Amino acid sequence: MPTLSPPSTLRFGSTAKLLACLPSPSDRRRSRIFLRMGQLRWIEALPLAILSAYLNDDRRRNERGGRIVLPERYEFLQRMDFFKTIGLEMREQFKRHEPKGRFVPVREVGMSREVQVAAADIVDTLRVGDKEAANVLRHCIGEVIDNVFVHATSPTNATICAQHFPNARRTQVGIVDTGIGFRASFESSPPYRGMNLTDRDAIALGLAPYVTSKPPTADIYDSGYGRLGVGLFIVSNVLDRVGGRIQIASHGALFHRRQWFAVRPWHGAIVGFEVPDVPLVSYEEAMRITRQQAIDIARARDVG
Repeated sequence: MPTLSPPSTLRFGSTAKLLACLPSPSDRRRSRIFLRMGQLRWIEALPLAILSAYLNDDRRRNERGGRIVLPERYEFLQRMDFFKTIGLEMREQFKRHEPKGRFVPVREVGMSREVQVAAADIVDTLRVGDKEAANVLRHCIGEVIDNVFVHATSPTNATICAQHFPNARRTQVGIVDTGIGFRASFESSPPYRGMNLTDRDAIALGLAPYVTSKPPTADIYDSGYGRLGVGLFIVSNVLDRVGGRIQIASHGALFHRRQWFAVRPWHGAIVGFEVPDVPLVSYEEAMRITRQQAIDIARARDVG
């Protein structure tokens, strides 16, 4: 039985470390996972979404039962619906409180109607004072989630999770799938067929404005933006300006802190970001500059 023993501490920057400890696909084909969580002391929203998506995928692929060793304290995992998401029923010995505005428990997102609700729930955890900026971020986050489950061609759809950390004055968001990944998604789209993209090339394309491998549609979200290919571009550039962070992983490439890393392949896509409570510049200003940058890039592309 392949063993998954996550590190004792899993933070936003622990993606490469977590991917390195996941059993290989060949090991997973032989039997269900033995999940050893006894050493786990701290886990944040992004790694929790990654772990949930991985175990859900394993559960669907392999009908045989697995084993789990629980950490000494697991109330947080229960509050975040981790066990429920991976199909385990656990008795709860605490009182649940309304999560709205504080965290978004782990859950799967499928149809476009669920995308709208998920995006709104995530934005509720952000401390963004500007209403217009919040609305644009809601759309962009919705487009990112939509990207994931539309591109995934996976029965698990997208797995999302978010948490606000009052002491650190930030919100962390994780959006994960176990589908075909960025490169295969672009290569299946006519404009990019035959381009021999690398995983890094595909992620870079995903971060560019008005680039999408999906067919355009209208009125997907309340904003009416549809699938414009601006979601990752706006989120990443606004976060750069306000002092946030974004990371994206797909197959063997990881983009984090504006640097590229080779990682153990993740079959699908991982998108995580952190949004500060106190921005370096106002969200209104960051959004204005980012929108203008997108317009300038589009004009230069048209001229070229």
